[in-house]
Amino acid sequence: MKFKRWCKQHDIEVIYTPPFYPQAKGKVERCIRTFVEEYLRLQNVRFCCRYP
Repeated sequence: MKFKRWCKQHDIEVIYTPPFYPQAKGKVERCIRTFVEEYLRLQNVRFCCRYP
């Protein structure tokens, strides 16, 4: 699979969560939010308001 190979080449760990388990989804959403915030900070991008 191309996706799995690409992730492995870029040291990205793919984590699957079981369906209908909202606690796991919240952790993933927070991880993505943290990543985006850090990426934007490193790019020196500032917004007047934060997304939810």
